Amino acid sequence: MGVNPNLSRQSRRLYIGSITPDVNEQNLADFFNAKMIEMSIGTGGPGNPVLAVQCNYEKNYAFIEVSACLPPKISH
Repeated sequence: MGVNPNLSRQSRRLYIGSITPDVNEQNLADFFNAKMIEMSIGTGGPGNPVLAVQCNYEKNYAFIEVSACLPPKISH
């Protein structure tokens, strides 16, 4: 049996609430890439840890998808 790709994706997504209109996908990706590299989180593979950022400005939240599963203390 294979791994459910949706479960894998969910374990690699981080919810960011209360974003403001001046926040955009690029500055969120830059910030989280820098912090994750600084803390050696999700840096086991090539490239930056952040794969994608999706912002919902109407509801003031974003999701960040990273290349590796986040440790439980980070993802809660």
